[in-house]
Amino acid sequence: MVYQNRASAYRKTEVSTVTDPNKLIQMLYDGALRFLEKARIGTERKDPKLRGENLGKALNIITELNSCLDIEKGGETAQYLRDLYLYMLSELPKANLTHDTEIIVRSMNYMKELKKLWEERVMGINKDVSSEKKEAAPQKLKERKSFSVAI
Repeated sequence: MVYQNRASAYRKTEVSTVTDPNKLIQMLYDGALRFLEKARIGTERKDPKLRGENLGKALNIITELNSCLDIEKGGETAQYLRDLYLYMLSELPKANLTHDTEIIVRSMNYMKELKKLWEERVMGINKDVSSEKKEAAPQKLKERKSFSVAI
C-alpha cells in the first residue's frame, strides 16, 4: 500500500512538472492502458470494485483525450481519433455491466496502437528499428508536412 501511494505521488509530480504536451498525451495513453489492464483483471477475478474503479479512470482519460482534439486543425486524423474515442466511451461501460473482458481487451488494443503511432509519428520514437534508423526517424517526421494532430 505504501508503495502504491509513493508511485501515485511520483506520477502526480511527473504530470505536474511535464511541459511537453506530446509527453502528456503519451502519459495519458500509458495511464489508460494501466487502468484498462486493472479493469480486465478485476473482471476476470469477479471483483466489481477493481473493475469499476479502473474502468472509470480509463473512461476519464479517454474523455480527456477526446476533449483535447481540434477537428478543424487536425482534419481527418482528429476526426478518426474522435470516432474511435467515442466508440470506446460507448463500449467500455458495457463491460462493467456484462463482465465481458473482450470489450476491455479490444479497447486496450486500440490504445496500444494509438500510443505506438503517437510515439512514432509525433514524438519520433521508433522502438522496432536499429539505432541508425532511429536517428533518421525525426528527420523524416520533420519533412512530412501532411501529418497534423492538434492538441
